[in-house]
Amino acid sequence: MTLLTLNEALKERPLGEIVGIIAHELAHLALGHRFVAWEGKRKLRLREEYEADGLACQWGFQGELMAALEALTGMEEEARWRKERVS
Repeated sequence: MTLLTLNEALKERPLGEIVGIIAHELAHLALGHRFVAWEGKRKLRLREEYEADGLACQWGFQGELMAALEALTGMEEEARWRKERVS
């Protein structure tokens, strides 16, 4: 059984960002990515992050995902760079 847990702080985000984050996390599951717990944080290879970004965008959540990335990283350039990698 696979369990996806979400942080309580997610409730404080705008709805579009929540949708983008959940789409990204579900993409990890659909791609068969496995998480490694390490001091309460997940550790994934960057390639898997980009793969999950790409699949979430293919599903139609590009705008929501990019808004979430920009808000969470606080780095508009990082969000643009990731967007270019999945476009």
